[in-house]
Order: sequence, then C-alpha cells, then structure tokens
Amino acid sequence: MNIRDSACREEHTTLDATTNCEIAMQVDKDQYEKVLKYIDIGMREGATLVTGGKPCGDKGYYIEPTIFTDVKVNAQREQQI
Repeated sequence: MNIRDSACREEHTTLDATTNCEIAMQVDKDQYEKVLKYIDIGMREGATLVTGGKPCGDKGYYIEPTIFTDVKVNAQREQQI
C-alpha cells in the first residue's frame, strides 16, 4: 500500500469501538439509504438481527457492521448480497 492509498483509507474509514473493526463509509447518500433499506427489509422478512444495522458516526455515511441469522432462502435481502 502506498502513502496515497493509506491517506485515502484513513479519511474514509472509522473504527467501531464495540467490535474494534474498521468500517468503510458508504459511497454516497443513495448507497447509504439503500443499505439501510435492505436491513429494514431483512427484519420485516423475519431474519434475526444479531448486531449492528444502525447508522453510526457524526460525519459521512457509516453503518454499523450488520449480522443476520435465520435468513429465509429466497429472501429479497439474500438475493442482493
């Protein structure tokens, strides 16, 4: 990784204090809203949200790392991932 890549990465990632994972920012508001929409669809379709799924951070388009269990086969969310 060169210096330019490193600087870009630092500018567009944040560290989730609860999981100690780097979170990459969504590209733009449209992508951010689309990801949140699919998280909502997953919960409405009966999947169990184990962790995450919420916006985080004060700046940028960050969403907590999200894990589902009990995902139904052929669920809309499963098809998008």
